[in-house]
Amino acid sequence: MSVDVDYFSFSPSRADKEWPNFVEDFLVLRKRHAPWDDYVEDARELEKQKEKIEATYEPKIKKAAHDAFAFFKDKGFVIPWVDWETGAGTDRWGNVITMSDVDKIDYLQSAGVVYPADADHDAKNLPFMSVSRDAPQLFDDYESVVDRMNRDIAALSGASPISDSQDTSVALNERQDAIEKDSRSSYLIYENVFDEESLLRDLITVDLYYGSRKTDYFEDPKIEHWHLLALIDVFDMKTDGNIPLKDELIRVFTTFTPRKLEEVIQWMMREMDWDHKTSDGGFREYVRSVRPLVKDLENVPDALLVREYGGGEKVEPNSAQELLMKRAKKHAEQFKGLLPPVL
Repeated sequence: MSVDVDYFSFSPSRADKEWPNFVEDFLVLRKRHAPWDDYVEDARELEKQKEKIEATYEPKIKKAAHDAFAFFKDKGFVIPWVDWETGAGTDRWGNVITMSDVDKIDYLQSAGVVYPADADHDAKNLPFMSVSRDAPQLFDDYESVVDRMNRDIAALSGASPISDSQDTSVALNERQDAIEKDSRSSYLIYENVFDEESLLRDLITVDLYYGSRKTDYFEDPKIEHWHLLALIDVFDMKTDGNIPLKDELIRVFTTFTPRKLEEVIQWMMREMDWDHKTSDGGFREYVRSVRPLVKDLENVPDALLVREYGGGEKVEPNSAQELLMKRAKKHAEQFKGLLPPVL
């Protein structure tokens, strides 16, 4: 699973010019998403009704599946190394196998081949049976029961309309539309119960949104950190934690030479065990993502580099986190009572 990583060129003065729009922006966004709780409740209730239908059909589906399994079981044939009843087994390399009834059905309908329970799988001309050749109607009953269940669920869904998740009659301007998509301020937009920790987290994300230029999406966030370490090591960059100082990052991006680029590539090859082509392509993609942000850092006097990962779970360096938290507490006090009940 990838971890989202973003770099920001954050300017407090640039953010301060946008904060007068805060109350208007979020009053509109909250109004647009006011139906959200009804939507969630309707969806939750529909899911409960679906689960009841599934529970009603579960014994019938289980019986139909095991009746199908019995066709091969009674003849002494099995899915390699798997017990028909328990779905458990161990292959010839010692790997533990666990298959649910659905897994067994999927196997039989796709691979469709079973072998004698005591078969030597290294032997040639191993006897086998297959669904398509020996039992083409084997799953008719099973599929009929599943189809009836799915039709009942579809009928329920058609008879149980879910509320809209938002009020589309509430128009958003360009800035508000961008905030909705990019700021990740779910607490300020959706919640109706005060929570200080969530409030401060969202105020930080809004501050970053109002005051930043951001990198494009990193094609592979998993290796972003290695690219950063390569720059620090090869260019001997001074850092705050593992984050380059602003002037240092500007120095590196304005003094790139082919020789230094090759040093970075060799570093990646050594540390990541990559070939030259992969190392070169991956690092160039990283540079293309970061270069516009470095340009902003260079042109905006009070801008500072912020690295955020895990969807806002962590902001680096610590000095940036401290500054953003201080500003979040200031904004919480400044706008207190203007966005009830969340602020």
